Amino acid sequence: MSDKRNIQDQQRRLLAEKYELRRKLYKAFSKDTDLPNDVREKHRCKLADLPRNSSFTRAVNRVNLRNSRSNKCQLVADSVEYSRTGIRLDMLIL
Repeated sequence: MSDKRNIQDQQRRLLAEKYELRRKLYKAFSKDTDLPNDVREKHRCKLADLPRNSSFTRAVNRVNLRNSRSNKCQLVADSVEYSRTGIRLDMLIL
């Protein structure tokens, strides 16, 4: 059962990456108060038409536990971590 959930979670992450730019663009247009209301409403509708699983909030942070031969547990986390805002932490420029 946990394998199925990990696969579903991975598919959600792939969808979120695919639609990340569109989602941020539609959100920015819909929140911009300088634009006319009809343009903002059009972008809100486009945002609502995106797949539900394309949001980063739908992806669950999971940690896989694997037993090694010496009966120690190794934590294997995802290679790319996401913050609460959905920004990829490895893409940040410091």
